[in-house]
Amino acid sequence: MNKYLVIINKFAGKGRVINSLPKLSNFFTNHPSKPEVVYTQYPKHATEYVATHGSDFNFIVSVGGDGTLNEVVNGILLNGARPTVGVIPIGSGNDFAYNLNLLRDKLTSNLTYLFSKEPVISEVDIGSIQIKNDDEVIVNRYFINCCGVGFDAFVAYLNQSQLFFKGNISYIISIFKALMQYKPIIGTLTLDKSLIFDDQKLFVAVGNGVRAGGGLYLTPRAVVDDNFLDASIVDFIPRLKLVRKLPLALFNKLERVKEAQFYKFKEFYLNLKSPAYVHADGEILSNRAKEISINLQSKRLNFIRQVN
Repeated sequence: MNKYLVIINKFAGKGRVINSLPKLSNFFTNHPSKPEVVYTQYPKHATEYVATHGSDFNFIVSVGGDGTLNEVVNGILLNGARPTVGVIPIGSGNDFAYNLNLLRDKLTSNLTYLFSKEPVISEVDIGSIQIKNDDEVIVNRYFINCCGVGFDAFVAYLNQSQLFFKGNISYIISIFKALMQYKPIIGTLTLDKSLIFDDQKLFVAVGNGVRAGGGLYLTPRAVVDDNFLDASIVDFIPRLKLVRKLPLALFNKLERVKEAQFYKFKEFYLNLKSPAYVHADGEILSNRAKEISINLQSKRLNFIRQVN
């Protein structure tokens, strides 16, 4: 019989997970597989637990949002085993689950499908990121959905601090806050050793999936299993023009913005002339980044995906 580990972040989704606990608990208690259920207690708890115990299970299910899934993924890669990953998307963003056709408002059907006898399983790419800060501190992390440098990451930082709003609304509010103090990133970017720019930009968004920030299509050409990561680069434009154009990402129309460029790559290197914010799957990894390297990890994890 399959052995399941379920990682639940009770604090994800600003109340959504807590409200769903009775249904989740009833399902797990009565399911024949008798999954082991662990509730995270502090940041990185999921990573620590999975890194230590992940090889004891052939299925690991993440219950929460993209941040919870990021912790689970990093724990699996530290452990070295290769269990199949399932996602119950009831966090604030749930952007990666969208690529797997798992929707937030389908809790019962998602649970039933993830714990079914023959779910569809796909090999999925991931990204690894290394950041050297201006104080020479080095940060290493894996990401499953996205990362970003500049305005995008500053918005993620503000979104993390948002207490009262959720999803798209929270992200849009954070965008308008960021507009009050935004500035360009200045540096040199190479993709697969080819020079892409050596000047200033508004942000560079990197995606394995198509969405970020709870529904913004920042990397609209991304596919989670195409053996590439995607980069969207937006020129530094005046505030009023940005207010008009950035909302197009909500409707998957960023490709209509002439100041945006789109690339597929496997190796990324950005050298910054002034420190910048960097996020991975919505988590701020640095606010003083000087050098950023990103690499594709092709077909690195197995994920359950819903087939429509």
